Amino acid sequence: MTNKRRTFSERYGYRKVNNSLVWEEVPMQVRIRIWNALTNIFGMFKKDTSDFLIKIFDKFLREDISGFLKMPIYTLILQDRLLESLKQKFFDFEWDIFFDFIEFLCEYYPDKKVIDRYIPSLNSVLEEEKLAYRIIDGVVTPLTDKEEIKEVEKALNPPDKFAPVREHMRKALKLFSDKREADYQNSIKECMSALDSLTSVIKGKKTTFPNFVRNLDVHKALKDGFLKLYAWSSDAEGIRHGITGEELKPLMAEARYILVTVSAFVNYVISKNGETNG
Repeated sequence: MTNKRRTFSERYGYRKVNNSLVWEEVPMQVRIRIWNALTNIFGMFKKDTSDFLIKIFDKFLREDISGFLKMPIYTLILQDRLLESLKQKFFDFEWDIFFDFIEFLCEYYPDKKVIDRYIPSLNSVLEEEKLAYRIIDGVVTPLTDKEEIKEVEKALNPPDKFAPVREHMRKALKLFSDKREADYQNSIKECMSALDSLTSVIKGKKTTFPNFVRNLDVHKALKDGFLKLYAWSSDAEGIRHGITGEELKPLMAEARYILVTVSAFVNYVISKNGETNG
């Protein structure tokens, strides 16, 4: 339901269509739709007849969720009672705690396949309701462009031999996506470390991105562009004001550009090297 048809009142101008993205807020209609999806997720465990799975779900509810909610376990003996307590808090969460809880579910829910299956529907809600966030690799991220998201997701799932690249990219994503105090500068640095790791894996020995690019079979202008971007991002003179020489604090726009660009380059090099990722 990504291309939702306008309602009668919207088509004839009786109700204004809001095309602006929503930041630092989770409107009630979004909470309702997300809760409905979560109810389906929880229901899959509650309906399971396996004693083993029921015990796992009980542990998840009593230990993990009660820990997140900071509620004493002895008050939450029954599943339904805990879920009702969660529901009451869910609709009162501050916007950032709301997304903390979504990330918590992605990390701790006992059946990762179930969560992975529901993430697209959760992202559809965020897209349709025009929230400025999407869930990528279990992290709520201020990215909304579908092609950009695809590049980042692909770079987060390279072949196993590129595990160091994956770890740097995951750190970069988390630093970029921190809802309370995003660290754009270190997110950029992690991206550059991912490039160094990428080239070291390709060469089979420790090397640096510039050394690799200089021997890359691409047009000189493109090669120069890669080298200048790396220099700006990570060299001693990088991320500095061109006139004063003072260190710059990159904004979200720069960090997003680097995250997406490096993801695309990682995917490009892995593909060019005859590997398959994602």
